[in-house]
This record gives sequence, structure tokens and C-alpha cells, in this order.
Amino acid sequence: MAIVIRGVFDGKVARPLPGEPIPDIEGEVEVEIVLPQPNELHDPVAELFRIRANTPPLPFSTADLVRLSREHEEDSD
Repeated sequence: MAIVIRGVFDGKVARPLPGEPIPDIEGEVEVEIVLPQPNELHDPVAELFRIRANTPPLPFSTADLVRLSREHEEDSD
């Protein structure tokens, strides 16, 4: 069974991420380094801004949304 250890690789040395559990290793072990495809490397904050920019605004205000939610809660009681 394979053990997955997330880490960083600078082209020469692989280091585990902080807090990543590492089993006791004696001697050398075979490893497989899987590099993400270029389209998998992205900035999460930039991705959120991209999604926000491509999402049309709601057809009603936030205040209306809260009011409608409260009215719905009252009706379901």
C-alpha cells in the first residue's frame, strides 16, 4: 500500500510540508514524485476573484434576501 506524503520539491530536494506525518524510514526507500499539471497550479485567491467576476449579481439586494429568508422561516413554523 502506498503512503502519500505531501511536500515541496525544488528540483533537487523533496521536503514534507509542516505537520505532514512521516513513517520511520531506515535506509533508502523508493519514492514517486507526482507533479501537478500546469493547469492544476493556480492561486486560490485569484480563482475566487475570477469566479466572482464571472458571476452575475443577484436580482435582489442582500437585505431582501434576508427578509425573504426570515419570512420563509416564519411560514414553516
